[in-house]
Amino acid sequence: MIWLLVTIVLLPVLRYELPLGMAVIDVWIMLGLPIACLYMIQVRQPVRLPYITGWWLIIIGTFISTFAAINLGYSLTVLLKEIYLYVWFVILVAILSTLKVNHWRLVMFVWLGVILLHGSFLLAQFFSPELLQATSANLGNYDARGAFRPIGLTENDNMAASFQLTGFVPLLLLRTPAKVAFILGVLVTVMTMVTFSMGATVAIIGSMTLLFGLNSFLLGDGLRTIIKYILLITIVAVLLGGGLAFYLTQSPDQMERFNNLTVGRSEKSAEGRYELWETAGQLILSETVLWGVGANNFIYYGHNGMHNDVLAFFTERGLTGGLGLIILAITAGLKPIRLLLKYKEYPDLTWPALVFVSGLALMGLNSLTHQVFHFRFFWLILAVQEAFIDSKLASETKL
Repeated sequence: MIWLLVTIVLLPVLRYELPLGMAVIDVWIMLGLPIACLYMIQVRQPVRLPYITGWWLIIIGTFISTFAAINLGYSLTVLLKEIYLYVWFVILVAILSTLKVNHWRLVMFVWLGVILLHGSFLLAQFFSPELLQATSANLGNYDARGAFRPIGLTENDNMAASFQLTGFVPLLLLRTPAKVAFILGVLVTVMTMVTFSMGATVAIIGSMTLLFGLNSFLLGDGLRTIIKYILLITIVAVLLGGGLAFYLTQSPDQMERFNNLTVGRSEKSAEGRYELWETAGQLILSETVLWGVGANNFIYYGHNGMHNDVLAFFTERGLTGGLGLIILAITAGLKPIRLLLKYKEYPDLTWPALVFVSGLALMGLNSLTHQVFHFRFFWLILAVQEAFIDSKLASETKL
């Protein structure tokens, strides 16, 4: 249990890169894996292999692409990292499946607590450029000028935003009172938006719209409830916007910084992504479509990253790796969707299924403009989904 909780605490600490692209959390995970395996043997916990078809295709695609890679070392490092990531995911699912209800809630509380603490650090960096520059001198992939957007304890601003997004999963699974959940939801949203990640903002809007829509249809929350929440969100947005406007008018330097982070970078950011996506499209349509150019080798075609998981897999791992990602995504989404289709038969599992669908939507929408596949916290969402649904179904249903 301690190993699991410390793992969650270390999730946002993704700087201080170690050999093979590892982070501090990976050292802790590997130290605890043998103990976790011994524990599973002791309690006779079965080990399942979720998403194995998609994973095998991804591994095979990554391996094949190494023969076409300009930098073989980069591709082999990714291959090792993905094998390790899947092993951790499988063991994590098994460990989570053994938890009792009170331990489940403890895990969710710790996860949400880490989100709030890390988000508080992001807010501090937003309001204090000096703090941001001081931390970016030792954290993040930045030159002497430092970061312009809050990065928290992660490598960069987009990664920080992606981590904050995951906070909606424990928040909603805990089923806190509506008023508390609303306040914390607004807080997590604000903590995410101060990173100025447009992709993360779109992910929040899209996933929460999906959640409220499905909740209204399946659980009978009528139009009046939806209108109430829309009005509350509008009022909060106006108040926060007004407070921010007042704060910016008191500080010309902050006003200039805010304009640069919003209007100043939006067009440049969009143009940059369209340009690299065009390059990726040309590679996919070329003779490399079958085997790819090699994992992490897109940098040799004039760009640092792909900012899109699907394009990245088809471009770098070829057709096999790209299809593996698609199959994995479909498999992950089908499990909670299957429950939603039988919501009358399993009403107690309808809300958790809604949360998991929304969580997958969060990461899916975010992956359209960022690469999230290797983020440990993304796999934590999938592990919690697998363990929660299967353990609940094993004890309460015959599905």
